[in-house]
Formats: sequence, C-alpha cells, structure tokens
Amino acid sequence: MVQPFSTEIVGTSGFSRELREFISSAARSSEPVLLLGEAGTGKEMAARAIHYASSRRNLPFLMIDCSLFYERELERELFGYRPGSGEPVEAARQGILEFAPRGSCYAANVEELSPSVQLRLLNLLDTGYIQPVGSDKPIASRARLIFSSEKNLKGFSEGGLFSEQLFRRFEGTTSRFAPLRERSEDVEPLVRHFLRRCAAESKAAREDIPVAEEAVEALRAYPWPGNLDELKKEIYRIVRGGHPRLEIECLASPIVHHWRGRRADPAVAMVVEELQEHIQEFRLLSRLDSEYGEVLLDSSGWDVLFKAHER
Repeated sequence: MVQPFSTEIVGTSGFSRELREFISSAARSSEPVLLLGEAGTGKEMAARAIHYASSRRNLPFLMIDCSLFYERELERELFGYRPGSGEPVEAARQGILEFAPRGSCYAANVEELSPSVQLRLLNLLDTGYIQPVGSDKPIASRARLIFSSEKNLKGFSEGGLFSEQLFRRFEGTTSRFAPLRERSEDVEPLVRHFLRRCAAESKAAREDIPVAEEAVEALRAYPWPGNLDELKKEIYRIVRGGHPRLEIECLASPIVHHWRGRRADPAVAMVVEELQEHIQEFRLLSRLDSEYGEVLLDSSGWDVLFKAHER
C-alpha cells in the first residue's frame, strides 16, 4: 500500500546530502526543530521524516498551520479548552499538545504566533507542562515541537516580532531549505521519483515513461517559483495526460517559453543571462521588511532596475 505522503529525501546535491544528515541527527534527539525556506521546498516532508525516523514513529504526528487561526482559536487548538461556569461540558476539547503528549507537533508559519502563544510554548519547553485555556491545572506534555516558516524569522526576532528567547531555543537544530532553482542537479532525480510516485498512486500510469534529455534540460533551467510542489504537479499533469514520453512538447507553456527563450540564439541567451545578473543584483540591493515582507529599495536599487530596462 502506498503511503499518502513521502518522507524520502531525493537528490544528489550538497543540500540534499546535508538535509539527510540533519534529519538523522534531529531524529536522535527530542530538541525542538526549526525549518526555514520558501513555500514548496519540502519542510513538511522533512518534519515527517524526522518524526518517522525517531523513537516517536508509532505515536501521532499532528500538524497545524498557524496562519489559519486567530489568537484565541490557535491557543485552543494547541493547548485545549476547559469551559467555564455556565458553559456546556461538551465545549471542552483537547488541544494538539494534550492529545499527543509524546508525539510530534508540526507547526507551520510560526511567524504568525502571537506573543502570548509564544510565551506558552516557551513555558512548555522549560517545564514540560501546558495549561489549557480556561483552566489553572497544568498538564504534562512531552510533545516534540517542529516549527517552520517561509519568513526571515531571525529578522522577526531582532525586530521584536518573534520571541528572541523562543528563537534561541532552536540554535543548533535549524535547517534552511534551498529553493529548487539553486539545486538544479536534483531536478532529474526528482522527476523520476515523481514518475514512480504517480505510477504507484494510479494504476493507469506508467513509471517507465522515457524522458527526453531536452525536457530534462528545460526543467533544470526553469526557476520553479513553487519549488518541489510545482515540479510534482507538472510531472503528475503530464503522466495523467497519457503522454507516452516526457518530452519538451509535453511541458507547460511557461517552461517551454523560458527554455526556448534561453536557447533561441546567442543574442537572446546573452540578454537573458544579463537580465538574470540584474535580477540577482536587484535582490542583493533590496532588503526584506521584517514586518510586512515588502521589498524596499534604495536609490541605487532603482538605478539598476532602470538600466536593465533601458538595455
């Protein structure tokens, strides 16, 4: 039977090797873990891999997206709720950290945690106890905390938007996930991995679909804004479309246009490379605003942008 998720770290890049080592090391301890990186880079997969490689593998692995709840709702989801006088007993509920006191809790987008929730989590790490909302009775919990964020959490901490004490608890157990565009050597192994996964999940799909070299080159060259998630969707779309061979004509038009624009002729390739250099320079001259996540440029940054446009 195929698992509904994968914990296999696929790839031959230095990042993939380091990630496998990090997961192996993290699985041997119970320290809280922090995973940082863009959307779709595999943070949830790594969190699951840590859990299932650890001694907690037979205990619950529970997930929560902190960006989907208001502060009070999130407190109840994490720590549970005990009704006050006049409220029905049925209103009581167990929180994740109470329901799985020795399992693993994976919390995504932790930059959204309110100061009060951060303080509660810090207290859990310090004492091993939680306190449900509406109750003054502490409850023991040894749940393993695995946090993730797409933001510059260190910047948030330095800006007073995330607890510096809580952030320091992750020293030595933090992994930063490289985007797919920075590890293009992993693209081909991932393509073949997704072909196998799709075939295993669908009887109508074949895992031995031939893959054209030009298609692989085009996939390597594409910047993949959605990273692994986007690549997986593209491979699944092709396989489920019944294509007998994965070739350049099967790929989505943005990927094909990007590839053909790069290799149409030397002049076009030169312009593309020059624009990419300007984009990299643009990124270096910009800074991420820690509160709103907006890119703010100084005057030299705009000059670079204008020069690229004039050319």
